[in-house]
Amino acid sequence: MIGKTDTRTNHTNVSGVDPIDPDQAYKDIVLNYLHQHNELPPTAELLKTLKSLYPGKSPSLTTLSSTLLEADGELREEQGTTPYTKALDSAACQLLGLNSLYSFMLNKAFSQPESEND
Repeated sequence: MIGKTDTRTNHTNVSGVDPIDPDQAYKDIVLNYLHQHNELPPTAELLKTLKSLYPGKSPSLTTLSSTLLEADGELREEQGTTPYTKALDSAACQLLGLNSLYSFMLNKAFSQPESEND
C-alpha cells in the first residue's frame, strides 16, 4: 500500500508524517499541485493558487515561502524538471525576498525604543 488516507482530512499520507500536521499536509498538497501543472503561472497568480490550496485559514507568508522552497528543492532532485524548477526558483526567490522584507519591517516597527516613537 502506497499511502493511507486519513478520513478526517481526506489526505493520503505517503510520507509517513502525521497527516493532521497542517504544514506537512500543505507541503504535500503544493507538491502534488506542482507535479500536475507543467507550466507555472505568473508569481502573483501562483501565490493566489497556493493560498487557496491551504487547508483551513490562509497560510502565513513564512509558510508559503518555506513550502515553495521545499517543493522547489524536492522537484530539483527529480529528473526532467530542470526547465520547470528554473521558473520555480524565480517565484521562490521573489517570495523569500518578500518574506524577508516583511519580517524586517515588522521587527523594525516593534523593536524601536519608546523615546524614538514620541
